[in-house]
Amino acid sequence: GYCNFNGVYFMEFSIKNFSFKMDFEKSAMRAIDAALRGGARVGVACSGGADSVFALLAVADIFKAHSGRIKVLHFNHRARETAKRDEIFVRGLSESLGLEAFFGAPETAPDKKTEEVFRQMRSAFFAEICKSKNIALIVQGHHANDAAETAIMRLCRGSGAEGLCAPAAVSELAGTVFARPLLNMPKADIVAALKKAGAEWREDETNFTDEHFRNKIRGRAVPQITACAPNFLAGVRRSQTLLREDLDALNAAFDALFSPMNADIGKCAKLSGEIINCRAYLRRAAMRLLAANGLLDGIRANALDAFLDAVADCHSRGGSAPVKTSVGGAEMLFEPRGETLSLSAREKPESFCLEAGFGKCALPGGRTLSIKKITLGEERRQAILRGENDDSASAYLDISCFGDPKRDKLTIRSRRNGDAYAPIGAKSPKKLKELLNAKKTPILKRKSVFVVCNKKGEILWAPPAAPAEKFKITNSAVALELTLRE
Repeated sequence: GYCNFNGVYFMEFSIKNFSFKMDFEKSAMRAIDAALRGGARVGVACSGGADSVFALLAVADIFKAHSGRIKVLHFNHRARETAKRDEIFVRGLSESLGLEAFFGAPETAPDKKTEEVFRQMRSAFFAEICKSKNIALIVQGHHANDAAETAIMRLCRGSGAEGLCAPAAVSELAGTVFARPLLNMPKADIVAALKKAGAEWREDETNFTDEHFRNKIRGRAVPQITACAPNFLAGVRRSQTLLREDLDALNAAFDALFSPMNADIGKCAKLSGEIINCRAYLRRAAMRLLAANGLLDGIRANALDAFLDAVADCHSRGGSAPVKTSVGGAEMLFEPRGETLSLSAREKPESFCLEAGFGKCALPGGRTLSIKKITLGEERRQAILRGENDDSASAYLDISCFGDPKRDKLTIRSRRNGDAYAPIGAKSPKKLKELLNAKKTPILKRKSVFVVCNKKGEILWAPPAAPAEKFKITNSAVALELTLRE
């Protein structure tokens, strides 16, 4: 349990008979404790590195009374030659602790080996495994050095309070809750504790190169700053805590104004003079509208700043002309007379109808659809049948849906009024509109939804919805793979 040590809250745990008192982040530990006491399953993300191994050993010991509901999660990015050895190590560690483990990996190695690509891959795996295995929370091993590195990177990008506070002790992404109990601990303390206990871990050799921006910050900037300011890591964590307190208060005040007026936000957000006159509120209103329509990543920071400047200027001088800015494939508009923000498509999406056989098919908007005949391994087949597949990016169907591959082709076309089919798990056809509603597909993104049909005109797949129940994969080793790349 928690104990007070020199005025700081610590938690005691042991590794191989060595007892440690470490400064675990309190809110993260409370979240883990509450989940386990409530009967939920908790996953621990373990790459095999020192920080994630330490987090796993600590959680396994502190919450050993709930060991049956503690799961180990490992994702192999297939980006390094030694990645398979890391996976084998985590398997062995999980077995030695008596914990059930779940493993994931992409079908093929990623074309782009960037931090963002890896993060997206892990996030998709976490979301799928939490849903399929009923895991309520994931523990991650981010520590004080990670927090400092992130803060420097975000400063370089001109981030606001939200970015500078990252990573948060407890956060939620796409329905998955994450807890990071090591944020107060320097990496050196974690490594020292593992060495004292004789514990083993794996080293990612790419951490010692300048291949990624974070590695440059870690290897060059942080050591120099720490040499000048030995208290740097603790100072960053205190600043992040204070910023988080201010941010929570600001968001609560904004929600009290904005949410009652926009309980069911769609393509339009209602504002007020108080919101428009406060730059922090106005920014949040714009971002809330963009997020509700899946367009938050579609606008450049400078463009949003210029738009907010124009809105504030229009309001202060009593202007009546609308203020506009482009975002993704849409247009955001401020209407001064009605004090509203709204989104609309800049242009009507192109209607198309294409025929395609095996290979890659170019679609409007720069997208491509890859059509392959593949051999499914039993492990992958079972994962798909369990629902562990991102339906928005790929679909696996019985090869019979294609007809005769030598003479038949698939039809790929833009959606039409009345389109309907029965997705996997459904007993009767459902309108495509209903399926998109169930997937919470942003309104503006629905315009670009397309369908894939066989020679009879039967819909096989309409991403992001699931593929057709009629043609779901069977016990046959051969299957049809459809992959969408944006």
